[in-house]
Amino acid sequence: MVMAGVRDLATHALVARGCAMRVMIACLLATVLCSCPTSNSTSWSALGSKASEWWMFGGQPTHRRQSDSHGPMAANMDWRYRIGSRRAFESGISMSSPATTADGTVYVTSTDGWVHAIDRRGCQKWVAEGPHGTASSVAIDDDGTLYVGGLEGVVYAFSPTGANEWVFSTGAAISSSPALADGGLVVLGSTDRFVYALNNTGSLQWLLERQGRVGSSPALDDTGLIYVGDSAGVLSCISTDGRIVWEFQARDGISSSPSIAHNGDIVFACTAGWLYVIDNTGELVWEKEVGGRIVSSPAIDGADSIWIASTTGAMHKFLSDGTRSWRFMADAAVVSSPCLDVNGMVYFATRSGHVYALDAMGRIIWEYYLEEQVVASPALLADGSLYFVSAQHLWRFVP
Repeated sequence: MVMAGVRDLATHALVARGCAMRVMIACLLATVLCSCPTSNSTSWSALGSKASEWWMFGGQPTHRRQSDSHGPMAANMDWRYRIGSRRAFESGISMSSPATTADGTVYVTSTDGWVHAIDRRGCQKWVAEGPHGTASSVAIDDDGTLYVGGLEGVVYAFSPTGANEWVFSTGAAISSSPALADGGLVVLGSTDRFVYALNNTGSLQWLLERQGRVGSSPALDDTGLIYVGDSAGVLSCISTDGRIVWEFQARDGISSSPSIAHNGDIVFACTAGWLYVIDNTGELVWEKEVGGRIVSSPAIDGADSIWIASTTGAMHKFLSDGTRSWRFMADAAVVSSPCLDVNGMVYFATRSGHVYALDAMGRIIWEYYLEEQVVASPALLADGSLYFVSAQHLWRFVP
């Protein structure tokens, strides 16, 4: 076991096994706009491969945010499901993005401290008590275990049925979403400036101190290397045993998360409004000033074209060589990340709650007003269904 920046582990690790199940009755905590008959929970073995599903922040470990399906071509809102409370959202605590499994179950956390499992009909399967104040999104392991961090500084693991399996305490708030690496590692950052790697039983494998707070969510390339940014503007490439491979200094802090292009380049943005592409040795390929502040993470298609949004309300598309293809101005700031369908249709929402669907040329195809703020990023499933999380609801759109 390798530890970098070793600290007193007693101050970090709080592993609790055999925690009581906190699964609540659906009608007590959710308002669902459909009639949901009682059904038995689907076993994880029946879910099938999750390879084409959106099973963590950014969809997959590379965070490319592109589905292999065709997304909705019209604003066909299927249902919405009530989560959280307006008071909790307005306190400044952001919502997490949805994660899904192959059977269509969607997992999302609410700001009042609950993890929700919702089936494809919009019916609640279970809800369990989790982190109080959540900006982290759920990640789902091969066996169906769910991992999520909270602003209280605790990582939670849940079984596929909602049982709390273990908790682990970091030194400060967690807004970074977990990434799942080979060997069962759960990797995430904390505002205590450390990157943590836990095994799937909740034990600390290593921790690595960075130069700034780590709110960025780690991405992994096809070789298993880990990429994550910090508030000091350093993008770090980290091996799975916790060693620094290389570092790249950006112009400002990094709040958004990196994405890995098909050619192995790493794409990320700093909060000062600059977009970077660096190769897998840490050398700069190109950089562009986008404008505004960027907390949104990039999406990448099969040709390594890049979509990135800023707080000016602009959605930009860049070709792989850095040429700007187009810019679309939305109605308000964009702080969530876009997602793409197989043809390069881009879906995103502004903070004011407007959902946009643009084609690969930047032409608006449809829009929809959610009537609530949106800071969470959407998910696009293999069946073409599209999910957004607003201040109080999970929304499903269908082809």
